[in-house]
Amino acid sequence: MPATLFVYGTLLAPELRRALLGRAVAGTPAELDGYACFRVRHAPYPAIAPVPDATTAGELIGDLLPADLDKLDAYESAMYRRRVVTTRDGAGNDVEAFTYVIDEAAVQRLSDEHWDYAWFRLHKLERYLKAL
Repeated sequence: MPATLFVYGTLLAPELRRALLGRAVAGTPAELDGYACFRVRHAPYPAIAPVPDATTAGELIGDLLPADLDKLDAYESAMYRRRVVTTRDGAGNDVEAFTYVIDEAAVQRLSDEHWDYAWFRLHKLERYLKAL
């Protein structure tokens, strides 16, 4: 059965998803309540952690097969754990999806800065694509 994933960081870039999965995977706007998105210290990528009253903007990508999730798990590394969360799609409907949450053992790696996707696209995306 295909899975749905809520993405909020580097995986917002369609080019990166295509490079990782070998095919285009469209995203649709969504939000995740109860989590905040922070830049990881000394890194150009983010992680989310539970924060009451916070909301993280992102996208839902669907039709992911187990092999796709395996590739995404490898990309995300051991610093993250794939969890099931309830997101809200652009129409306000609740949608259950997987997402990657920072592992409790790595929470100290989070900065207090919110992550900026536009900055990542402008300054780091090309390097990520070349590395893949």
